[in-house]
Amino acid sequence: MTSWAGTVARLVEQGRLAGRWAGIFAEVDRAAFTPDTVYAEMPGPGRRYDEVTRGGQPERWTELVCSPEAVVTRLMPSAADGQPAPSSSSSAPAAVATMLAALDLAPGDRVLDLGTGTGWVAALLAAYGAEVTTVEADRTVAAEAAARLAPFGNITAVHGDAVLGHPESAAFDAVHAGFAVRRIPAAWLTQSRPGARIVAPYSTLWSHTGMVGLVRQSDSSAAGLFSRTRVSFMWEAAQRPRWPAPAEHDERVCVSPVDPREVLQSPACMWAVGLQLPGVTFDPVTAGGDRTLRLWALDGSTAAVHVDHWAGPAGVRQTGPRSLWDEAVTATRWWTSRGRPSRDRFGLTTSPHRETIWLDTPGQPVPSPPAT
Repeated sequence: MTSWAGTVARLVEQGRLAGRWAGIFAEVDRAAFTPDTVYAEMPGPGRRYDEVTRGGQPERWTELVCSPEAVVTRLMPSAADGQPAPSSSSSAPAAVATMLAALDLAPGDRVLDLGTGTGWVAALLAAYGAEVTTVEADRTVAAEAAARLAPFGNITAVHGDAVLGHPESAAFDAVHAGFAVRRIPAAWLTQSRPGARIVAPYSTLWSHTGMVGLVRQSDSSAAGLFSRTRVSFMWEAAQRPRWPAPAEHDERVCVSPVDPREVLQSPACMWAVGLQLPGVTFDPVTAGGDRTLRLWALDGSTAAVHVDHWAGPAGVRQTGPRSLWDEAVTATRWWTSRGRPSRDRFGLTTSPHRETIWLDTPGQPVPSPPAT
């Protein structure tokens, strides 16, 4: 049977855990911070979850909790289709280790931990010697985590909106987010000290695997590079993808100028395109044996690209004020013209008022989508 000690040992062997963090992960067992009921995604079509309880299925529960994977701890109806979807989880240990190492902490640092979840990450931070303020939006999840964290004298567990931080405990030496965002909230900047490290999963609607490490500047801005390491976290509730109803516009049909598989088969390309088209959602689907790449924007613009028949006369169908596939093609060509840069060559500069994505240096901002 999988054991927590075995999982920690594998992370050390893989180079994902080093220094003091290795001993702290071994000491702070994830099982002690996991609810008695967890959910395992079931194989097969659709999205279905099996309820696994510590009392009813102890071996399977332990297998899930001691695994190197994220563990779903709470479900709620999806806004997209009403089906059960994860709303809280215990994050994958390797992803947690990567983010905590990026914080570059010193004992005694004041840390703002956002998205408490089970409380496991807050416990790891506290065991490192940090003074932790952890914030959770879900009232029930926050109460359960606060009970688990009560023995720690250096943790303040708060129920509140993590996007707003916790000004009563500011200023912080480090900010850690346990959920993905598409923009850095202003409160995280204004509540941190100059020189503070801000580490967050920062994703696009094309690539939900980004992580950024920022350093807070004296003018309340922050800047830093994206990580080559890919991590995947749940979206912050207000920044989740949205699929609006398409606007009623005449459909425009054309041949695609590029093979969409060239975009889909390159994670680096999808990352670069997503950075240039921050408000565009994409979804590859298969229906009746035909693969289609669908794109949406909040103004009702849509595009549908036939992945296997893209060069045909009806390879692309677009509606709305924007030609989304044309924009994606332009973004892809820009990435190609710059030598196909990997994600860690991109960076972010953010302030309470604006964000800029750049390539290599802040003086080379990536192109923005056209105004409509």
